[in-house]
Amino acid sequence: MLRSPCRRRRTREDRERRRVVDRPRRFLQNPRSKERPVASYRRIEVKPIAGALGAEIAGVDLGNMDDGAFEEIAAAWLEHLVVFFRRQTITPEQQIAFAKRFGEIHHHPFMKGMDEHPEILEIIKEEGDTRAFGEVWHTDQMFNPKPAKATILYAKETPDAGGDTLFANMYLAYEALSDPMKELLEGVKTWNVGDRQTLSRNGAIGPPREGRYAGNEKMAAKVREPGDLQTECAH
Repeated sequence: MLRSPCRRRRTREDRERRRVVDRPRRFLQNPRSKERPVASYRRIEVKPIAGALGAEIAGVDLGNMDDGAFEEIAAAWLEHLVVFFRRQTITPEQQIAFAKRFGEIHHHPFMKGMDEHPEILEIIKEEGDTRAFGEVWHTDQMFNPKPAKATILYAKETPDAGGDTLFANMYLAYEALSDPMKELLEGVKTWNVGDRQTLSRNGAIGPPREGRYAGNEKMAAKVREPGDLQTECAH
């Protein structure tokens, strides 16, 4: 066994730093799950895949399900925040029907949907394309008065490696903050803009005063109730 020839005595600052670094490990359970009893499932199989969020759902055909199965899917989504379904084959009509079970479907204000199904955005990356769609961390449609409460992605063709979509648990991130940081954030509001060119012209702080969205404060209206949210479709 090797050991350091000398060992520096740990200071209070060291202990505090370690406490902050280790804090997320103690919050592996989704904080939202503490607010409601753990759901029991009879019609579907739910397998958690990570401590922070995420679960795989099996035993259901998304193109042909009854209300009872959907209610369990919705409960699993609320509990695990992100849910995945393997080996599903659905039509655009079936994807739209599934999305409508969650609520009103969102139409993107800047991107055109499919010709026959404008509710659905096609995300296509051709060989040689270097730019990744949605490559930075974001929450979908936060620049709209009615942001998306859910995004339903249907993967039709994927690479053997790479091309991953990453998800973050913002409830968990907030719970991991120190109490002083939570107090600092209390009452803070954000301005959400869906156009990078606007940010480059106006700076990253404060609402835009020039350019494409000048005076369009309604694009960043505050979401007050869960009913203010919509559902977004893509494949």
